[in-house]
Amino acid sequence: MKEEKHIIVCTLKERDVDTEDGGQAKIFSTSLNEDEDNGMFVKVCSWDENNNHDEFNKFIGRKIKITIETIE
Repeated sequence: MKEEKHIIVCTLKERDVDTEDGGQAKIFSTSLNEDEDNGMFVKVCSWDENNNHDEFNKFIGRKIKITIETIE
């Protein structure tokens, strides 16, 4: 099997973050094939019972790069 990389570069904006479970979950979704009818998407999720989300919040407003590699 040939190794492949799929790269998503986007800015994680607060308005694109879903909050669930009374604020304990924060979820950001981004698409690998945004302009196509069929495609894949990636979710970056945070769970914090105290609703702080310190690590996740470091990504807010920043450009992030998500790399998916297929390996043997």
